[in-house]
Amino acid sequence: MAVGNTSRMVSECFIHQPKHDLAEHSDRRFHLNPWDLMSSDPQHYVQYGLLFAKNDDAKKEDEEAYSIENLLHRLKHSLSLALIHFYPFAGRVVKNIENAADSHSSSRYYSLYVDCNNTNNNRCGAKFIYAISNAAVSDLVSPNADVPASLLQSFFHDDRALDYNDPNKSLLTITVTKLADDGVFMGFCCHHCVADGTSLWHFINMWSEIFQTNTSGTSDVFNTISRPPILDRWFPDGHGPIIKLPLSCDHTVTNIEEGGPPECRARIFRLSSQKIAELKAKAIAECINNNDGIDISTNNNYTRISSLQAVAAFMWRSITKARRLADDELSIFIFPINCRAKLDPPLSPNYFGNSVGAVKGASKVGELVENGVGWAAWQMNQALVNYGDKEVRGSIDEWLENRWVVTENNRTGHPGMVIINDYTKFDIFGNEFGLLGRPEAFLFGNRKLMRDGSVCCCSLGGKDGGFALEVWLLPHTMSNLLSDKHFMEMVS
Repeated sequence: MAVGNTSRMVSECFIHQPKHDLAEHSDRRFHLNPWDLMSSDPQHYVQYGLLFAKNDDAKKEDEEAYSIENLLHRLKHSLSLALIHFYPFAGRVVKNIENAADSHSSSRYYSLYVDCNNTNNNRCGAKFIYAISNAAVSDLVSPNADVPASLLQSFFHDDRALDYNDPNKSLLTITVTKLADDGVFMGFCCHHCVADGTSLWHFINMWSEIFQTNTSGTSDVFNTISRPPILDRWFPDGHGPIIKLPLSCDHTVTNIEEGGPPECRARIFRLSSQKIAELKAKAIAECINNNDGIDISTNNNYTRISSLQAVAAFMWRSITKARRLADDELSIFIFPINCRAKLDPPLSPNYFGNSVGAVKGASKVGELVENGVGWAAWQMNQALVNYGDKEVRGSIDEWLENRWVVTENNRTGHPGMVIINDYTKFDIFGNEFGLLGRPEAFLFGNRKLMRDGSVCCCSLGGKDGGFALEVWLLPHTMSNLLSDKHFMEMVS
């Protein structure tokens, strides 16, 4: 990587939906439910990045059509049309503080909602930033090298702190950075209180759809998209639309000091579709042959083990071995999952907002290492299968009893923990923006939210398929993993 790679902001503006075509209810309040409030810490932003290489097929004779200026114009225009449908992204969080209803109590509470009325404030809307960098595509996706965390973070210019009293703090920020080799990095950043990963990818997919359909970049009429978001709010029975939090949960900050490089190392490994098929077949065969300690008396159908579960089990065992923990120590896996389909009745897959749960399982290190990938995959399979409506509502009820907000300080950690983030269900590489073509790579932005043992898995797309795995580990654990011959034979 070149020494002194930097990113410099060139311009900044706020994008609104066209005023003459505002969504019918865009002036209403978007109330936050328990899932949203859990993620309302000011620093809890979701940051995704798509890296685009220079498109060699671009028509060189038509330089104006393929200029960065034309790209920025079309991105801004199509973004304003996308906000017609996803209007909460253009709103601002409002906080109300009140005393307890009991006059003898000194307790104070607050509630949050998103004000979606953008007609009276020119500083509302989604923030759009254009920047330039002297880095190149190869600096971000060099083979056999760590992900350059500090360089990557420089492509996200928002300050990652939500101040409920500052209209400049947007809920959605788009950063377009032109690289030295004419590549482009697009950063998508939203505050987690208004959307989870499912909703953010839904928005990106629909924005890309609008961009590709509205080729002229001038039409203000775009009333139809293939998957309109469901903006009606879900609340547990007997609660909502206003849910109060104790003032002790308020972690509002207006500034975050820039820290140094994170303690963890990050690498992107690739598993071909052939290797994935081999892992799945091995896991199923081990279960059927009962060579791994599984009780077959229940006559379960082991063929239900999915490709993702086989890969997740492979990573759980590989990382656990690389940590060199004692046999009697605990190793834990966590699957953050989309709860929309887990509820009964289910929410629409296009439900906009947060709907995230966590499926967990544990094993003694010795047991996990001794048994095969089939045993590990079956533990994950059963944990996921048995997480349903009862478990989802139970976790919400528990939160309603205690009411807390996830922060950097209270995020649970464990030396044996492995977190499997499933991005294989999202259409990541189908997002095209005109002259940019298909993305070259997908990268996470906010490195501080990733921790030791985080694994993010996404589908590579294309003819070969396969998975890309971004893995975060402490330096010595990463070194051990890279020295694991069996692991390195499976990945590229």
